[in-house]
Amino acid sequence: MSSARDRSPIWQIIQEAKATFPMLPAVQVRRVSRGANAVAHSLGQLALRLMQSAVWRLRAPECVLESLAKDCNTLII
Repeated sequence: MSSARDRSPIWQIIQEAKATFPMLPAVQVRRVSRGANAVAHSLGQLALRLMQSAVWRLRAPECVLESLAKDCNTLII
């Protein structure tokens, strides 16, 4: 982790997450290329269009199903 001062507007959230990582040994933070982040991009675009909060509990929105199938991560224990 960089020792440079973080000037992000959400720096407190980032600091809290960094402090929590040692308590969660199975968690790994990795950089993901933009091309491999289609689900997050699609959800972000959907949020801009809806202009409201939403929660999908049993099924993802239609606009991300194909990307989700391609980007699906496997759980490593």
